[in-house]
Amino acid sequence: MLPNLLGTPPEILRHILVVIGSEGLKNFSLCSKLCRDLAVEIKVRNIFLTPTSLAAFEDGGSHARLRHLVR
Repeated sequence: MLPNLLGTPPEILRHILVVIGSEGLKNFSLCSKLCRDLAVEIKVRNIFLTPTSLAAFEDGGSHARLRHLVR
């Protein structure tokens, strides 16, 4: 089933991930590394940065590898 789902066009898959909710997104992210990356991309869209949380995206921070997703 997962290979069929991952064959879905990215635009459609992103739309599905937006509407499945937080718990569904969490479960989806546990399926594979690719699924985790897609789920993180959706979760990062709703982040509100504060001076404290911003440190996590700086070099050496726990989310430094996700910095390119934050606009």
